[in-house]
Amino acid sequence: MLDVGCGSGFYTEYCLRNHVGEYVGLDIAQVSVETLRRQYPQFRFMIGDVSDERLLPGSDFDVVLAADVLFHIVDDEAFSQALANIAVWLNPGGLLVLSDVLPRVTFQSAPHCRYRSRDDYRALLNQNDLRVAHEEPIFALLQPPPHGGSAGPLWWAYAWVWRYGWRIARIPGVDRLLARALGWLDEAFFLRALGRGAPNSKWLLAVKGNVA
Repeated sequence: MLDVGCGSGFYTEYCLRNHVGEYVGLDIAQVSVETLRRQYPQFRFMIGDVSDERLLPGSDFDVVLAADVLFHIVDDEAFSQALANIAVWLNPGGLLVLSDVLPRVTFQSAPHCRYRSRDDYRALLNQNDLRVAHEEPIFALLQPPPHGGSAGPLWWAYAWVWRYGWRIARIPGVDRLLARALGWLDEAFFLRALGRGAPNSKWLLAVKGNVA
């Protein structure tokens, strides 16, 4: 398994607990890689850019995970190269697991965040012999929503509340209560009602080759 943008090691720990035998963590930040090397000596970690085609020649992974990372590649050519690299690194029948917003139209909410549309993703995945097998929402309310795109006025208002009111969530005690409340609302109402139409983060699973 290759974890693109392993960062603080959230999914590294998840893989350890779920007995992933061979794990490679990749991150562009040297401090992240060095920290995780000390914490998880049984795993392999690399410093590098997923859009560098020279990075992992001849690699063969069964799973590539890219959680909340690909939207940080704002350059379209680099983004296309990153998906091409992932396709090359995957074995036939291998699985790409990524999380992104997948809005109706591509938009850039900040200098470091560019959210590609679902159609743009599908087109690039298809070009690289990656077929979408599954898609589902992760959050509607719980995660700060991206500010922009083609969402309706209520969602824009909610995005502004998050942008300027998130500091209240740092108050001890409020953070846990707010997270539980928003999580409950997500599961009980919003994710069920909005489904993949929720203008927030989603999981997308793509298989290399034909989907059975």
